[in-house]
Amino acid sequence: MKKLLLTAFCLFLGAGAFGQIQQGNFQLGGNLSYFSNENGALESSSYQVLPRVGYFVSDNFSLGVQVGLGGRSFESGNTEDTYDEFVYGIFGRFHKNLSEKVYLYIEPNLTLGSGDATIPTNNGSLETDYSSLRLGVNPGIIYFLTDKIGLEFGIGLIQYSEEKREGTNFNQTNDSFSLSLNPVQINTGLSIYF
Repeated sequence: MKKLLLTAFCLFLGAGAFGQIQQGNFQLGGNLSYFSNENGALESSSYQVLPRVGYFVSDNFSLGVQVGLGGRSFESGNTEDTYDEFVYGIFGRFHKNLSEKVYLYIEPNLTLGSGDATIPTNNGSLETDYSSLRLGVNPGIIYFLTDKIGLEFGIGLIQYSEEKREGTNFNQTNDSFSLSLNPVQINTGLSIYF
């Protein structure tokens, strides 16, 4: 009987320690990123605010949606190139525990965006419609401050993106592939698990 009670007690403790990422739970949080760079006459900056909600369809795996805002600008001399967009997308996240408070994650995601862009021309600037598609995989680390609150560090990305600008007598499409595992450029986020 003592062994049965001890086993039940250990299982209860284990469930409490890892209960935040089990099937049926939710994740509510988001990411905030900001980047600024100055290189001679060229100044660039970007930001993104991306709240999200996820549902754990199984232990250690969640599916979710994200909606937010983003923008960037490039300035050189008297010309400025700016983009502002509304962003929405879906994600999946696979978690692997390293310890009771530390988890690694891999997050495949798809985001779409739409907004406005201002592009410099010889006659001033041109206002265009802007749309984007990004398909990527982001690795990261979660450190649980409490049983329910996790501090997230996105440590890079692998991403394909397509950006379109369309205006009067103007169409431009850019495709790119990015691979970044830069520990200097970290996205941070905070999530609540319940």
